[in-house]
Amino acid sequence: MKRVSPLVFLLLSMNCFAQDPLSLSMDEYYKVKKNQQMYQQMVDSGRLAEAKRMYKPRCLKGAKTDAAKAQCECASEIIQEVDGKAFVYDSVMSYQSYMAKVAATEEGNDAEVARLREVDANRDGLTKQIEAVCP
Repeated sequence: MKRVSPLVFLLLSMNCFAQDPLSLSMDEYYKVKKNQQMYQQMVDSGRLAEAKRMYKPRCLKGAKTDAAKAQCECASEIIQEVDGKAFVYDSVMSYQSYMAKVAATEEGNDAEVARLREVDANRDGLTKQIEAVCP
């Protein structure tokens, strides 16, 4: 089974699901007032900067091989440079998708799991950017 990226779990402590983000583009996501407010609170409180800073140590902690460690190093550089809004949006989307797949799996809803995997495969998010650049 494919290892879940630490990016998925960076923002778990936030309550930022103003509506189902799986159906929203990044522009649509930030048109929702609660999402705008959540993002601004993250910036103002320093949580966004902290989440980006903690990506590398959390990733390295879970890395078991030299190749995985190298990917953590590479991904960390991308995370540090990516726009904060894109980082938050991608984190929310990844987490929401992961939780939806867990729920569908627990319900034995294979069709929904397959649909969610297809949505993930078609999303042009930060994980795809990292996978394209990092070995």
